[in-house]
Amino acid sequence: MNATRLFADFAKASSQKMAIVTAGVEALSFLELASLAGGMQHELRTMGLKMGDKALVMATPSPSLYACALALMGLGVSIVFVEPWMPLKNISHVVSLSKPKLYVSNLFGFLWGSRIKEIRNIKAWTTLSALTRKAAGREFTICDVEPDLPGIITFTTGTTGSPKGVVRSQGYLINQHEVLKESLGLQDDHGCDLTIFANFVFSNLARGATSLLMPTQWSKRNFQRIDAKACVFKPSTTTCGPAFLLQAMTLGHFKSLSHIHVGGALTDCRIFETAFAKWPEAHFLHVYGSSEAEPVACADAKESVAISKSRGFFQTVFFGQPVTQAKISCENDTIWVSGRHVCPLYLGNHLENQRYKRLDHHGVLWHDMGDRLTMDDRGLWYQGRSSQLKDDFMLEQKLYTDAQSSKSFIKRTKSGEVVWLGENLGRMQSVASNHSQISRVVKTDIIRDRRHRARIDRARSTPHHIKELGDYRA
Repeated sequence: MNATRLFADFAKASSQKMAIVTAGVEALSFLELASLAGGMQHELRTMGLKMGDKALVMATPSPSLYACALALMGLGVSIVFVEPWMPLKNISHVVSLSKPKLYVSNLFGFLWGSRIKEIRNIKAWTTLSALTRKAAGREFTICDVEPDLPGIITFTTGTTGSPKGVVRSQGYLINQHEVLKESLGLQDDHGCDLTIFANFVFSNLARGATSLLMPTQWSKRNFQRIDAKACVFKPSTTTCGPAFLLQAMTLGHFKSLSHIHVGGALTDCRIFETAFAKWPEAHFLHVYGSSEAEPVACADAKESVAISKSRGFFQTVFFGQPVTQAKISCENDTIWVSGRHVCPLYLGNHLENQRYKRLDHHGVLWHDMGDRLTMDDRGLWYQGRSSQLKDDFMLEQKLYTDAQSSKSFIKRTKSGEVVWLGENLGRMQSVASNHSQISRVVKTDIIRDRRHRARIDRARSTPHHIKELGDYRA
């Protein structure tokens, strides 16, 4: 088996259909993508790469990047992706842990990699442009691999600050594709998808859908460029977070969208309601999941908003029923999930595996989502992160409702203070006068997480003098 086989089948059946389109001039059909990947495989083999090896890849999303990823996985080579914003000491640890035999990058990645000793020590270096330039049209090769062979390894920084290697094995990639297709209602050859996340590019390639790549920089100019392409390719689906949804409503049109899936962070009810008005005929799905298990639950977003508001929540906290492929267990202020689309043990991180993974008496792997959820007859309800007191989460929801904004958060200190931090000091002080639990209000800049750009990065948003007080929970 090999996760790239699904792509290869569609490349033969839909050879002239566009596979990947960018906001610029780059575009490749399924046949062109397969041919480029096949040529890259020839070059990769001349570098001595073989099944079971690892390649460190650092480049921005592009057709050539995905051709390279297909080439590597087709040969049974594991891809190690590292975000460039990760601290250098963590990157050094990642490279030492994964031991890649090849470093593939764009020009920026070439300069970035030269700063890090462990990357400099990788014997073979190449760039995407060099691979593309040398790649002659050749047949795409698919090597038979074991299902548990790592296909893609990504590293994220966990709560302890140490890198967590999320392993997506070849078998997992196939399983996740099937779960995504079923739970999100995606069909084979389903037209064009406005694609924000890399894992959906791979899923689109497997089901024969065109990926219209959104640039990583969500500038007004890039929205105008991608909107112009959307007028031609008419994307019908997109999966995004609330931050992108908000930007798309402000800077884009995307009139052809008929299925919009939103997840990755809590979404204010009014953001959803504004989107419902912009795309009145579209079906909205509210999705809950994580990098290690996606998706876990899905619900009709209009129903989620109505139910959440009926219970006084400012944000859409109702997640509906778990997907049929996931088993869940709500216990000790956290939710555990198992299923064939749940990532295996973290790579080389014993402490994180002890904290977030466990095997039951049947040998089934379970993953701790780190979220507090409760379940009733209707479905799952989000009640905050496991590291946050439930009372604090409920207080935040009340504060958001009164302030009509979720751009703030509270911290509870060792001394017992409940500090409310946010940008609109005047409005916050007015609201706080009605909540005796609030010890004081502090003005701060709200900094968002780097991936979804929606969650508040509470650690980075907390001023130094508040941190010195000592937060009893992360």
